[in-house]
Amino acid sequence: MNISIKEITAWCVNSKFQGDVPSSYTDLVLELGNAHGNRWLFWPATNPIWDERNNIAKAEGAGAAAVVVDREWLARNGSVDLPMIIVDEVPYELLKRAVASKRDSFGGEVIAVSGSAGKTTTRELTAAFLRGEGQVHATNENSNSGGGQCATLLQTPTVAKYIVSEVGICGPQQMKHSCRLLKPTVATLSSIGTAHVGNFKGDRMLLAKEKAKIFDKLWGEHPFGVVSREIDYLDLIRQKSNVPLVEVSLEDNTAPYFGEILDITQGRMRIVETKAGVATELVLDRPGKFMCANALLGFAIARELGVTPAQCLDGLKSFSVPGSRWRKVCVDGVNYIDDTFNANSTSMKAVLDTAKSMSGRVIVVYGDMLELGDLSEELHREVGRHAAHAFLDEFITFGPMSCRWMADEYDQGIPHHKALRTQTLDGVQQMLKEVACPGDTVILKASNAMNLSNVLEQQNERLT
Repeated sequence: MNISIKEITAWCVNSKFQGDVPSSYTDLVLELGNAHGNRWLFWPATNPIWDERNNIAKAEGAGAAAVVVDREWLARNGSVDLPMIIVDEVPYELLKRAVASKRDSFGGEVIAVSGSAGKTTTRELTAAFLRGEGQVHATNENSNSGGGQCATLLQTPTVAKYIVSEVGICGPQQMKHSCRLLKPTVATLSSIGTAHVGNFKGDRMLLAKEKAKIFDKLWGEHPFGVVSREIDYLDLIRQKSNVPLVEVSLEDNTAPYFGEILDITQGRMRIVETKAGVATELVLDRPGKFMCANALLGFAIARELGVTPAQCLDGLKSFSVPGSRWRKVCVDGVNYIDDTFNANSTSMKAVLDTAKSMSGRVIVVYGDMLELGDLSEELHREVGRHAAHAFLDEFITFGPMSCRWMADEYDQGIPHHKALRTQTLDGVQQMLKEVACPGDTVILKASNAMNLSNVLEQQNERLT
């Protein structure tokens, strides 16, 4: 995402600058706890319960490039070391009004995509299928927080027919807030897993109920949701939904949209529209059942919105995913797959299932999964048991939780082939140097904060 100061001043009439205010930003951050990376703009959220302006003094240390403050706050608290964009009223109220005006003036379809794992891939596949029929504006990169959703709406070009917004939530009440902001006409959930379950008191049901709120209310003349029959908590979703649900399946051929996987290594599948008897064959050029499941959701959305199968196939040519999501790099003849943007037990097990279907030697390097709260041990052990049935050539665990719980379960499942354990990135490097050979595939996956992708960057630096 790139947000220019010109755009910001258009949203903030009569704004003034203090300090060396950057000309562009990578993201809008509404809550300091959601900040990541650098060169982002802190636009503090406020509501009757909390006031993020209380965290303005901490924003610089968290990586903010600048902050939006109102004159009243500034008079009461004084200047901060950060460059400031000074506005006449409470910044968040100003932002909400600008977003509401933009959304109300948009006459096309707004598709909200959420889920514990796979939501970015589903977003990009949905956008690709729709792109075959009309102009699409989608969430940029990984900007799926409240600030990213605001920026997505505000940056929508006038020629756009569709907005595809990724909705990331990490705590209670966030889904309701996001939906009020976006006013989606269509919604889908890629999965309900365990990401951020620690923020829901370790209770998966509480997390599932929050995710299901995406179907509470949709806007437009013909709103609908799309959901897989294989998703966890399907009965809960059906019960809580207040909009018509279009169901898809990779296992039940009676579903309105049935996906038959023809070649799991290439993501080749046939999608049958059961009622019409229409079949469409497509190739994703990416392996795995999870990828096919995401494509099925996106295809169903596009078809329900009137995009023809031929247009879907044409749009699919534009499909790509951002960041460290199944990014392929060859170093010294070793084929690395960087899938380290994030990790939870759902995505970890999906990668293991994909690894099982791959030819040649496969080495998997797994690091810790974070933000799981009291369920950390249970879920790391769950992934370890799953890994024991993936027929891996080598299994390397990195970090205290993976080395202890994940590796222990793996070793119990395959006593004759122990997991390799290390607490450091240098240790991962050394182990790969010893076990990886030209032609091998090495899959890297961990929570982003584990910095496991640095292993690949160091490999590249070594050769340059």
